[in-house]
Amino acid sequence: VLSEANGLPSQYRGKLFAVEPLQGRVMLSEVKPDRSSFETKDLGAVVSSSDSWFRPVNIKPAPDGSLFVADFYEAKIAHGGHNDGVIDRDTGRVYRLAAKDATFKKPVDLSKKTSAELIELLKEDNRWQRETARRLLGDRKDQAVLPMLLQGIGEERGQLALEYLWAINLSGGFTPELAEKLLAHPEPQVRLWTVRLLADDHQLGAKVAAKLIEIARTEPKLFARSQFAASAKRLSAAEALPLVQQLLMHDEDAGDIHVPLLLWWAIEAHCGKDRDKVVDLLRESTLWRAKIVEQTILPRLMKRFAMAGTQKDYQACVELFRLAPEKKQGQILLKGFEEAFKGRSIAG
Repeated sequence: VLSEANGLPSQYRGKLFAVEPLQGRVMLSEVKPDRSSFETKDLGAVVSSSDSWFRPVNIKPAPDGSLFVADFYEAKIAHGGHNDGVIDRDTGRVYRLAAKDATFKKPVDLSKKTSAELIELLKEDNRWQRETARRLLGDRKDQAVLPMLLQGIGEERGQLALEYLWAINLSGGFTPELAEKLLAHPEPQVRLWTVRLLADDHQLGAKVAAKLIEIARTEPKLFARSQFAASAKRLSAAEALPLVQQLLMHDEDAGDIHVPLLLWWAIEAHCGKDRDKVVDLLRESTLWRAKIVEQTILPRLMKRFAMAGTQKDYQACVELFRLAPEKKQGQILLKGFEEAFKGRSIAG
C-alpha cells in the first residue's frame, strides 16, 4: 500500500508498506522511478514481533486514514493444508497502524451522500474515501453528475484528473468522442488510462485510432508509451500494427525494461492469421534501422515464423530476407532462423 492519507506520521507519506508473512514483519520502502516502471529500496521494518506466529498477510487503507494489517497468526505457512481448510479459525487478528497523535473522524455511511457530495470526496487524501466514492458513483450511474465530472477533468491535473476519468467511466460517460479529446489531455496519466480503457473493449474506432497513432509519435512520457504498447496487444491487427509502428521508432525506449518486449508481444499476437500484415509492417525500410526493431523484433520474428514451420511461414521468412535493406539486418534474421532450428532437423 502506498501511503497517502494523513492518519500516519508525516515521514511515511509517499512510502510503500508491504507485508512479509514468512519474516513476520511489515516493511517500509521508498519508491523511485525506474524507466517505465519503478524500483523500491527497503527502509526497514515498521512492524515486527518476537512472536513467531505473527504472519501479516495483507495491508489495506482504512476509512479513517490509518492502515489495517491482517495477521494470519499461524505457527507455520502450509499452503496445501490451508487450502484444505486446515487452519485455526479463532487466532486471526487485525491491527491498526496509525500515528500516535492522529485524530480521526467518526465513521460516515458514504452511501447516504448525494452524488455531488461523492464527487467532492474524490479530492480526499484518503484513498479509501476516494475508492468508495467512485464505487458508489459507478453503482448509481447518475448521468446528472457527468457535466460536473467533465468540467473537472478539463480543469484539473494530477491525481484528481485521473479520479474524474475513472468516475466518468464508471458512470457510463466514457465515449469515443470524449476519448478523442482526452488523448490530448496535458496530464499523461489521463492519456495513458484513456488508451487502456479503450483497449479493454478491444477496439478504438477509426477516428480515435488515427488520433492515437499521431499521439504515439510524439508522446513524451515513457510510462505512457509503455501502456500504449501493452494495450496494442488487445487490438486488431488493423489498429494495433500502425500504433506499434510509431512506438518502434522511439529509439530512446530500446533499453527500457518493458517496452521492447511489450511491442514484440503486440506483434507476435498477429503472426498467425495476420502474418502478411506483420510482414507488410516491415516494408517501411526506415523501420529496419530502429534500435528496438534490430535488437528485439527481427530475431524473434524470424524465429517465430521458422518455428511455426508451415509453407506460408517459410514464405514469410523468405520475404523478410528479401526486404532486409542491409547485410547487418540480414545477419540478425539469420541468427533468429538458426535459433529456430536448434535441436531440430533442417532437412525440410
